[in-house]
Amino acid sequence: MTQKTFNLIASINCEGIDNCMWSLYDLGQVGASSKIAFGTDVDMTIKGKVIIMWAKKDDYFCWIDTASADYKLPCGEGQDLYIWSV
Repeated sequence: MTQKTFNLIASINCEGIDNCMWSLYDLGQVGASSKIAFGTDVDMTIKGKVIIMWAKKDDYFCWIDTASADYKLPCGEGQDLYIWSV
């Protein structure tokens, strides 16, 4: 586990976010469509190991720097999907 991954998981735990809002995936070299796998409005191929987190557009997180996410994709009405490559 890298320091980046550890810090991100620690921040998620500090926020008190449970597993229904975030998850760790290993999508391999082939990857997966974000639209099919996660229901995003935008379709892009996501590869490798990622941490994803669903959040409402107006949610504020004091421990998680959402600006550091590798991708932020709209996901339905009023929701975003944050993706960090780990």
